[in-house]
Order: sequence, then C-alpha cells, then structure tokens
Amino acid sequence: MEFFIQQDYQDFKDDLLKLPHTQKMIAANEEISLTNQTYFIVSGRVVEILLLPDGEAHALVAYGPQTLFPPLFSASMPTKDELIFRFVQPSTLWCYDNTLLANYAEQHRTFAKQLNQSYLKHMNYYLNDISQLITSSGMQRLVTFLN
Repeated sequence: MEFFIQQDYQDFKDDLLKLPHTQKMIAANEEISLTNQTYFIVSGRVVEILLLPDGEAHALVAYGPQTLFPPLFSASMPTKDELIFRFVQPSTLWCYDNTLLANYAEQHRTFAKQLNQSYLKHMNYYLNDISQLITSSGMQRLVTFLN
C-alpha cells in the first residue's frame, strides 16, 4: 500500500474549481486540525499525523497534489486521539464544506465512486499497515517512505 497519495481526483479538478470554495496558502511546517472542511491540494504536500494521549506522534499517510484530504467519509468521525495535518512544503489548498461535497457526490455518480475508492484506499492502508504504526517510530516510517 502506498504511503503517498496523490492525483486521485485529477479528473475532477475542473469540476471542483467551479464549486464554492476558498483558497488558502499554507507555509511549510504549518498544521491544521480536523474541521467540517475538506481540502483539495492544488500544490504542495501534507502529512496526516495521529497524536496519541501519551504524546507520541505517528505519521499515517502523506497527501500530494490533486487529492482531497481528509477522506470525506472520515472527516466527521469522532476519535479519542487527535488527527492533525502538517505541511511539509508550501501548499495551495481549495477549502470545501463537507456537506457541499457530500451533496455534490449525491448528484454526480463518478465523483461519488471516486470518494468511495479513495476512502477504501485509506482504510486498506490503515488496516494493512497497522503493525507499522504499533512497532515503528515516526522516524522509521519516514525513512521507509523515503527509501
């Protein structure tokens, strides 16, 4: 399973541009938390990090251009641990309301299908690589990713 997810929404970039959104420029090392928004990465890279109650931080997945994060279906899921998103390079984002994207998906089957595929890709990654989260430090996972 890939650690780096990008271009899974490249076919929808023009459609997403037409939907109401705001554009944000984010500096490297900046962080954002889960909100009621989903972000389309125009350029840049962000890492999803799980912060555990004991203070440990675990990198889960990296997102690159032309993808949405967090996966739309998981954005409203409560968790006892905190998810944050740290930008590893300057990035340009389009910010969408989750409800807007969910309504758009109801009306556009190909977009809804891509949302499902992307969500399943994320869930497979989490399930298949949970042992890595349990047994490896964030630095070990970063070295594995870079190799």
